[in-house]
Amino acid sequence: MSWTRTGEPVPAGLPGELYIGGAGVARGYLGRPALSAEKFVPDPFAEPGSRMYRTGDSARWQADGDLMILGRTDNQVKVRGYRVEPGEVEAVLRRHPSVSGCLVAVREDRPGDRRLVAYVVAGADAGELRGHLRRALPEYMVPDAFVHLDALPRTRTGKVDPRTLPAPVYGGGDRRVDEPRNFVEAQLIPLWEELLGVRGVGPRESFFDLGGNSFLALRLFTRVNRLLECDLPVATLFAGATLRHMADAILEQKQSSADAPGSVVPLQPNGTLPPVFLVHSADRNVMGYVNLVRHLGPEQPVYGVRDTGEDLARPVARIAEEHVAAIRAVQPHGPYYLASWSFGGIVAFEMAVQLEQAGEEVAFTGLLDTTAPGLMNELGWERDADIVVSLAHDVAVRERRPFRLSAEELEEMELDEQVRVAVQALREQDAAPAEYDAERLGAACRMVQDRTRSYSAYRPGRLSGTLVLFRAEVRTGRQDGFLATRGAEEQHSLGWAPHAAAPVEVHPVPGHHAAITAEPHVRVLANRMRESLESARRRAGWDGPAAEPAGERVIPA
Repeated sequence: MSWTRTGEPVPAGLPGELYIGGAGVARGYLGRPALSAEKFVPDPFAEPGSRMYRTGDSARWQADGDLMILGRTDNQVKVRGYRVEPGEVEAVLRRHPSVSGCLVAVREDRPGDRRLVAYVVAGADAGELRGHLRRALPEYMVPDAFVHLDALPRTRTGKVDPRTLPAPVYGGGDRRVDEPRNFVEAQLIPLWEELLGVRGVGPRESFFDLGGNSFLALRLFTRVNRLLECDLPVATLFAGATLRHMADAILEQKQSSADAPGSVVPLQPNGTLPPVFLVHSADRNVMGYVNLVRHLGPEQPVYGVRDTGEDLARPVARIAEEHVAAIRAVQPHGPYYLASWSFGGIVAFEMAVQLEQAGEEVAFTGLLDTTAPGLMNELGWERDADIVVSLAHDVAVRERRPFRLSAEELEEMELDEQVRVAVQALREQDAAPAEYDAERLGAACRMVQDRTRSYSAYRPGRLSGTLVLFRAEVRTGRQDGFLATRGAEEQHSLGWAPHAAAPVEVHPVPGHHAAITAEPHVRVLANRMRESLESARRRAGWDGPAAEPAGERVIPA
């Protein structure tokens, strides 16, 4: 039945509030007597004690007997299938001691994506306010975004003016974003960003804090399961709502059902361009290329070449021979496109030489700040303390933190003690991740010693194809002092000029040796590498589509 605000029935054709009566009407809301008294009122057309329910919907009877729903008589809104009374959310917000003003509204900044937004004048941050609401309200009534204002905008008559409220930035603009630590995280980031409409998503951020909800979660899992070929249940997100938790769950599922991976692994298998093979650096794996692969773009296929051999100190030529056989199992014939960072650049160079000797074309050999082995042997490591300090500085560089420790401070100590003191210094100067310990630094020292033995007897051949050096602009004092004693060409090409038939193509990249594959310098590296790869493809006669032009921002990060 349709009634007026004063409780009188209205005739057909006129609007009124819709009341529902009958045997199926409940007695009230459990544990909420005040709201029950407001919404469940006596039914004058039924037995004494019967109730009618005030729906809050505006309706009118039509001439044909149908009931037309016109909208709401109150401020109740529908968001993702739930009815929400913004005033109820506002009432809970006002109970927080730091809130002096608030307004909750529904916005639809993207068609079909209705979200609840809280505008607050408060000293507490969004996380604290969100937690305050969750203690009193169901999840669907917690706003997707909080916008802090100095004051609520008002009209000339003093009423709040909702038309002038700014659009929210979901997830906030002051978030501390970590870099992805593996390729699954790197693949998930653009999916989250596109679905949530948020740029700069980090692995440790919560899906729900970024504006996600159960409906978006269903869409996310549908896409993730299809694109990453997994079968995650949606409950995974509710058990741990961060991107990193989702990535770990995917890796765990894949590892439990897969055999041990070979040396060549797909890092970004999609795209129409010829693939690039990124060779491991001094360690065995290729996880250090996560950001580079992201910024090379989705049209560039990339494979990683891991070192699965038992002996890290085996000769460079043998390592290269193993890797050549592995990549030819994936791509039997050239042109080949190879690249690697640091020690791995020596291996990639030898792979290119062996492929040319086998009659194959190598269109691109990219060295990411790799010094030629001849100069490396001359520079050398005079003492263990030099290795320890150098590796500790690399850790600090990757954390973007200053660090002070000299080899002289460690000179009279045994290696284990040097490692312990260096890790302690990293922690005291807040220059290392919390989990970084002496075991990891000690293992890195042994790895460097093994790889030094690996290249010490290596004598590079001569490459006919294009040799491209991406050289870090920032060098240590030890490196600068050594290079200052060399000729201009050796300084320019880091000693590679005698080993290339054509002039070495050199591209400077901002940052330290240990940081060129990390944000933000990796963006410059990726752009210059894309341009160089495009030139190499043209020289090799590639007749497929060109890559999209490289810009300052290749993929949202």
